[in-house]
Amino acid sequence: MLYFPAVSLAQVVASTGSTISATVADVRYSVDFTYLHEVVPNSIAWLYQPDTTINTAVMYSDDSEYYLKHQFNDRISSNGAIFTTGAEQPDFSASVITLYGRNCMDYSLFGSLSNYQEETYYQQHPTLYLLTPVGDYQLEIFAGIRTKLSDDSTWRISEKATSALYKSDLPGILKKSFIKPDISLLPTAGDAWAVFATESPENQGTRFVIYARKRPITYVTQTVVYVNKLEMDSRPTQNGYATIPGIGTFMLYAQNDPIWNDLTFEVQTSSRHRTFGDGGCGPTAAAMAIVNLVNKEELTKLTAYASSSFGFRFCSCSVNDYWCSGKHLTYQINTADEYFRYLPLAVASFATGNNIWDVQGRSTRFGSNMRYLDDLCKIFDISVTKTYQMSEALTLLDNAHTIAVACTSGYGSPFTKTSHFLVLAGVDNTYLYVLDPLRREDYHTWDRNGYLEVLTPGLVRIKKENVIRCNIRPIYILHRNTES
Repeated sequence: MLYFPAVSLAQVVASTGSTISATVADVRYSVDFTYLHEVVPNSIAWLYQPDTTINTAVMYSDDSEYYLKHQFNDRISSNGAIFTTGAEQPDFSASVITLYGRNCMDYSLFGSLSNYQEETYYQQHPTLYLLTPVGDYQLEIFAGIRTKLSDDSTWRISEKATSALYKSDLPGILKKSFIKPDISLLPTAGDAWAVFATESPENQGTRFVIYARKRPITYVTQTVVYVNKLEMDSRPTQNGYATIPGIGTFMLYAQNDPIWNDLTFEVQTSSRHRTFGDGGCGPTAAAMAIVNLVNKEELTKLTAYASSSFGFRFCSCSVNDYWCSGKHLTYQINTADEYFRYLPLAVASFATGNNIWDVQGRSTRFGSNMRYLDDLCKIFDISVTKTYQMSEALTLLDNAHTIAVACTSGYGSPFTKTSHFLVLAGVDNTYLYVLDPLRREDYHTWDRNGYLEVLTPGLVRIKKENVIRCNIRPIYILHRNTES
């Protein structure tokens, strides 16, 4: 049953002056438009709604059919993109803006708009944010209708003055609306409007149209959240610090951490789709070694040594932009904090060929190697010495500013029956301490002789007299030449 709101326009506080602004005090949602325009030239804005699937670029084309058949990166797709159309590219200052998007079955794009038929959903999601290069808008929903796909006359409104929208269009829309509006969100005579219209395959024949008042945002907060990075930044992680008494405190990364476990880890020419959780021990080990030798602020040096003009990028499906599905904007690593959180992914991108030396440490047939380690370490003034002698490695590890990346494999290894990279963190009189990129609770399947003692998942120790039996070689000794 359609809801006919028991509210008259006289109950709404009207404004006959300029458009009313919305004050946002808690957080400022933002997007890097310089980066967005470089990678998605036809983008003109960004649309975001917290706790929903709406978080994407808004596209423009004078061809109203183009972005029904293309993603925002211009790849052909039956889902298309969220877009606006018309003879001229809009600046969003008009009294009415209309955005279109597919009513996708997976609730992406505008597939979630049909949920507004449920009152609870409306109460939980009354607001969207439209971010533009010249200013941001808060879009507060007040009505929604369901109509035939072919019938434009029942929903489309022209670009009238805001006062005319308030007087002539609002009463009829509220009468047809299936949304029970929050009275505080009803538009006034001074408010511009935003309209969201779903596009469906012809055989479905239904269009959902959502109406919102559009108010420019006045920010009174310094807290900025980049919406295109929210999905990855909000993922839980078990990475963190562990302390080895008498040795030091070390940052532990894990290739199988939930933050990136399922990301594709392949070079551009690969025909396989192996995951970082299964094969990312090399980059994770190299990242752990480096992050424990240098200051966090120094990690940004990496950017200058990427062969890509975009530096190091990843997304929620791939460690690099080679295997991105194209359904989301890739995450560009910029700040020291971002490098610190995502350093294994930056090193993984480096290892798949994104470096000025054009070296690769990821095989299309086998696993990973350390061909890139020397070049990677040069960036941070770290010298690399290769040895096959564990006795030499144990001696060198007793020095300050020294750590090691090592490979273990084959018969006798308590870590794995295939090749696997580790970090040798340090030694004391009794033990060698090892950071394992593959985080595990125990090693019973592989450690038949009981050589490994788990101090915490990702950190184990081995008695020195047993180390020689663990088949750990070659060993790359990393020494920081300048004090960090």
